[in-house]
Amino acid sequence: MFLVSLGVSAFYNAWLSSLDKEKNHQKLLFERVLAGPTLTKYTLGTRTTAVVPKKLLNELLPNDTNVWKQWKATILERLRQPSVQAFKFGGKARDLNGFTQEEKDLSKLLYEGAQAAYHGYQDYLQVN
Repeated sequence: MFLVSLGVSAFYNAWLSSLDKEKNHQKLLFERVLAGPTLTKYTLGTRTTAVVPKKLLNELLPNDTNVWKQWKATILERLRQPSVQAFKFGGKARDLNGFTQEEKDLSKLLYEGAQAAYHGYQDYLQVN
């Protein structure tokens, strides 16, 4: 009896380890923890429609320092570009003249966060 239970346990553990855990964790997060959040995609064809995300950004992120203003402007500019390359921030040099080292570090962190959020969104689209 002991050997049978040991064999069944080993088989069950092998089966569990073969599952795609990351996909299951994502599904669990989106369905149970976040209760199936709705996502909104914006397409900005004209300047009039571009005002909506700008107001949303200013409302959601009311901080008005130079770093935040530059980050918001860059994000809005990238939203207006329909290309896949729009959210790659690494190669594009930003004008950081007059910024302190702390502001430069914050700027880098904000752009890395935007890049990570974009990649997370892309991964979410592939799962669903």
